[in-house]
Amino acid sequence: MKSPFLALLFYVSTLTFGQIQKIDTTNIYKNKTKGFKVYKREWFTPKAGTYNGLSKMNKQDSLVLEDESPRYFKIYDAKKRLLFEGSRKKGSEMEGDIKFYYKNGKLKRIEHWDNKDYMDSCGNGIRINDAPGPEGTWQFFRKNGSIKKQYDYIVKIYSFPSFDYNVIKQITKFRRNGIKKSVKQKPYSRKFRDK
Repeated sequence: MKSPFLALLFYVSTLTFGQIQKIDTTNIYKNKTKGFKVYKREWFTPKAGTYNGLSKMNKQDSLVLEDESPRYFKIYDAKKRLLFEGSRKKGSEMEGDIKFYYKNGKLKRIEHWDNKDYMDSCGNGIRINDAPGPEGTWQFFRKNGSIKKQYDYIVKIYSFPSFDYNVIKQITKFRRNGIKKSVKQKPYSRKFRDK
């Protein structure tokens, strides 16, 4: 016979873990701050945490720049059109899939930012990015919704004592009908975006 106490304990622990994984969604309005460039520097560059502050910080500024709890941000322009959205899992930088939109509301691109560890064949851990950087698959779309190009960041790890690795950026271009047009690879060196 199963114990009702164990069933209750399982139910409570399930609720607790569900609450831990829940991330609050926060709407950010570009026109309600003078520090939007500071936000982008915090989210997408290695200069995170080094801002000098703003002369006047409102509630939105404080939420982005000082509160480091996990959040899902939706960023809108002055006309309340969604510009981009993505997660800040910890600290101040964006991680995971970040979606950018055209003014017509259609998806413009999906970027993937991460700083996970990779393992070589000997079981040694190698971190490609100290802070979240470009990894995985990035996709770019035309205004009609068809895919235009795709970047795949491919990590090649060699099992030498020096833990050597290469990151290859594979660029796939597509025709308007969605069929692959060309594929090329080139070595990738991390460059930060500060738009």
